[in-house]
Amino acid sequence: TLAPQLANSRAPLWMSFALGLGFSGLFGALMTFVTQRLLQRDRAVREERHSERVGFQQRELYLAALAEAESHLLADTDGEGNRAALAALGRAAGATRASVYFVRTDPRDQSLVALVGQSWQSAGVSIPNALHDIKLGQNFARWLEPLTAGDVLEGPTSALPLSERSALEAHGVRTFLALPIGEASKTPRGILLIENPKTPSQDHLRAAAAAFLHAEARREIERATRRQALHDPLTDLPNRRHLREELERRLGDAERHGTGVSVIFLDLDRFKQINDTLGHDFGDRFLQYIVRHRLHPCLAPNDFLARVGGDEFVLVLSSERLSVHHDATQRSSAILRSLMLPIALEGQELYISTSIGISGFPTDGSDVESLMKHADVAMYAVKEAGKNNFRFFEKSMMEGATDKLRLEADLRHALDPRSSASDAFLVHFQPQVDVRTGEMVGLEALARWNHPERGLVPPDEFVGLAEETGLILPLGEHILRAACRQGAAWIAQGHKLRIAVNLSAAQLRERELVLQVHRVLSETKLPPECLELEFTETAMMKDIPGAQAVMADLKRIGVWLSIDDFGAGASSVAQLRDFPFDSVKIERMFVKALLESERDREVTRALISLARAMDANVVAEGVESMRQCEILAGMGCTIMQGHFFSYALTAEELERRFFAAPAAQQAA
Repeated sequence: TLAPQLANSRAPLWMSFALGLGFSGLFGALMTFVTQRLLQRDRAVREERHSERVGFQQRELYLAALAEAESHLLADTDGEGNRAALAALGRAAGATRASVYFVRTDPRDQSLVALVGQSWQSAGVSIPNALHDIKLGQNFARWLEPLTAGDVLEGPTSALPLSERSALEAHGVRTFLALPIGEASKTPRGILLIENPKTPSQDHLRAAAAAFLHAEARREIERATRRQALHDPLTDLPNRRHLREELERRLGDAERHGTGVSVIFLDLDRFKQINDTLGHDFGDRFLQYIVRHRLHPCLAPNDFLARVGGDEFVLVLSSERLSVHHDATQRSSAILRSLMLPIALEGQELYISTSIGISGFPTDGSDVESLMKHADVAMYAVKEAGKNNFRFFEKSMMEGATDKLRLEADLRHALDPRSSASDAFLVHFQPQVDVRTGEMVGLEALARWNHPERGLVPPDEFVGLAEETGLILPLGEHILRAACRQGAAWIAQGHKLRIAVNLSAAQLRERELVLQVHRVLSETKLPPECLELEFTETAMMKDIPGAQAVMADLKRIGVWLSIDDFGAGASSVAQLRDFPFDSVKIERMFVKALLESERDREVTRALISLARAMDANVVAEGVESMRQCEILAGMGCTIMQGHFFSYALTAEELERRFFAAPAAQQAA
């Protein structure tokens, strides 16, 4: 009876031979029993060995899959490696699908939800789409505690509560493995879900979950690093590098699809004054407010706004070519209107505007450099025309921009002490006359540039450029030294006059100003009381404590201090009375308005009375007619300067006109 079994089981030869002898009786029964036990043991050994071989093969398969998954995750930079790693693990487990979910906080109710990131599905298997989210705060709330503890959830879905079973089975899940991605005892950062596995292996899948964790952590670091490299830390806007990448991408799309791109360059007007007056920390918060509450509300979803400088921004629009001009106009107009509204911030009511230049693809350029340059040129055209507006680029603007660059290069060359053109800057002098006696009582030194090609360049054509480029400091020192040298020469001739020199806001902020003035006076031998330094109200208000300290030090040297353009600044009487000035100069626009209305005359009268109340001498500049002279004298202002008395003259012309006349009269 055992012969068929022996044949089928390929029993050892001796056993087949022994049974073939046909034992009978008790001995035969004993042999049959022994043989059966031996057969059972042999079968068990063979099954165990087969199981070991299958297990070994399965482990090898899992190890290979794990190695493949880790290689994909290590090489991954954008998350696509997740899908390849899931494919390797899913095939090894014989699963229908493998997915990775990332745990996030639902902003609607702050509950935790695991959202599907990437999925792999076995080829040839028809099942519904992957479960989109695992709501750990709702129908899968039971999962959160074991996953947080690092446990694996597994089994048939039939053993689950109805809410979990319904959600899983609706997506084709009959059995599953859910492994936490994250650190033990912490809310999981994700879930590795293996659906309908045939040969699960928790140990290797745990290692795979850890690999996903490390890959995600590395990607987060890379994303954070890239974000830091591409974003401005103050406003969180894209920076210049990110702008270049985005603009190159949009230009490529526009060229392929026949669409257009606008580059809108924005520069905030008067931001520097706010920054200098209220401090850089306030200026930073002001910029953040501007971006969040004034610029962002004007943008469409596809607009790209970047910060490229302290108060400079670039907006990129993509449009159909026929609507490029219209869209850029609409967006620029909205921004101008938004910024014109008063800004209440930290107890301050502030006003600001912006100058906007616009260039477009393909009309104004086909690459990043040309579009940025042309938008910048258009923006500067707005600045020069009065600010607070927008303009589209025009080819004629390049001529002015090129001319400005040449002028800047010439200015630098002229201020280089090693250059043969270093004596190109001259000082002309405009007399200040006491109308009661007709005598010249002082002079204002005015810079002139003797350009080798342009001839005599007036200050309004190069002083502003010098301030923009930072060249105002060497230019200011040059004019100060030349004026003091000429004043000392006149004193040696017996003509002692006070010479007024204008100082810019940049010079007032210069820490070495007091030492510089002291050094120039020592070198030129000019008595300190013969030097008058003029500061504008605007320059003084940018840093009130700093300006007060500098002016106090200058007073200790003995120089005369004056407020230029009095009445045109934004200062108050309370602020002005704390400055140690000796005289004020009534701004020429008030002098010009004297003949226009009684109201304008009363304003000027009030300014003169205010200066007298502060025990300051008063000088009126820009006097051009006898009538103006008479009105000012009637108001108590007797020292004046302007074309009515004399234009600005060279030292030689002034000597012939004012110094030689008394000598000629005496000889006669």
